[in-house]
Amino acid sequence: MTGIPMANDGKIHAVHIGLVVRPWRFVVERQIAPTIVRYDRYSPSTLRELMISLFELLNADCHDFAHRLASLDDGNFMGTRQQRRFIAERRDLLYIGSPHLEKHAVQFQDYWVATNVGHKEVRAIAYRACDAAGIKSESLSKLKL
Repeated sequence: MTGIPMANDGKIHAVHIGLVVRPWRFVVERQIAPTIVRYDRYSPSTLRELMISLFELLNADCHDFAHRLASLDDGNFMGTRQQRRFIAERRDLLYIGSPHLEKHAVQFQDYWVATNVGHKEVRAIAYRACDAAGIKSESLSKLKL
C-alpha cells in the first residue's frame, strides 16, 4: 500500500492522467449514481507511487488486472518494434542484460514492476494499464468540469 486513500464508492468510469508537468497527478472519475459523478484527485510524490497507486485502484475494479496488464506488456515487448518490458512474473525478465537495475523493481501482486522510468514512459504505462482494466483514459487537460 502506498498510503493513498482508496475511494471505492462506484465503479471507475475513467482515469484522467496529468504527467506533463509537476506535480504528477491523475483523477479518477466514478459514476456514483445516474446523476452523480465523483472525481478523486491523486497527487503522489513520485512516479513510482503514481504507478502503484493507479495499479491498486484499477485492480480493485478488475480482478485479473495484473495478468491482463502483463499480457499487454508481453505483446508490446515481443512486437516487431520491440519495447522495453515494465511488468513481468520474474524480476530478471524486466532488466535482461542489466541485472544491476533489478534493484529498481517493486512487487505488485505476483508480478514485478520496473520503476526506473521517466514521466513519458509512466504516461504510456498508465494508458496501457487503463486499457488492461477496460477503463477509459485520457489526458487531464481534456477534463472539463
